[in-house]
Amino acid sequence: MSQWTQPTVGEKENGEEIRGGNMSKRNWVLALVVALMAVTGSQVLADNYWEGAGTGGDPSISGPTTFWSLGGNWSELHAPGLDEVVYVVFTNPGQVNVDSGAEAYEVFMDGGAVVTLDGVDSTLSVVNPLRVGYDGEGTLNITGGGAVSNYYGYIGHFSGSTGAVAVDGEGSTWTNDGSLHIGYYGAGTLNITGGGAVS
Repeated sequence: MSQWTQPTVGEKENGEEIRGGNMSKRNWVLALVVALMAVTGSQVLADNYWEGAGTGGDPSISGPTTFWSLGGNWSELHAPGLDEVVYVVFTNPGQVNVDSGAEAYEVFMDGGAVVTLDGVDSTLSVVNPLRVGYDGEGTLNITGGGAVSNYYGYIGHFSGSTGAVAVDGEGSTWTNDGSLHIGYYGAGTLNITGGGAVS
């Protein structure tokens, strides 16, 4: 078992670092598309908020479900896309299950949110940063061959925040194209077990 943790530290004057390092070819292409949209005056990004478990508009579902893929669980009434900033934020702790290929431009997990990817079909692809615990508490679980990829990764972003990520099982991966910050200004913990991998 590997465990990396860093306690809370004080605020710094410069809150965000400038993007740098090596981007994957895919992210360079996506960044170029976003830049071209900005030049042409097209709407670049929209916000999409998790609004709690619902039926997702599917009449075959008799009760609430926590599936990411169901549009009825989101403020925009569709599962997020690569042009959306996603907020998985709860007023009370809550569970979200990424049941199939999910994508977003940027993701915030906060307010006691617990996001789980379990199984080889459970993937989350994020163009920009993934933040687990932004100014509150967030948890990300990647198990059973699930996979998450993003640019920067943050576990415990701001002072007073708490983030926890667990990557467990063969084939379970978390890939950061940029740098990974564990306890950026807050408290962060990363647990890697059972053959999981983080890069």
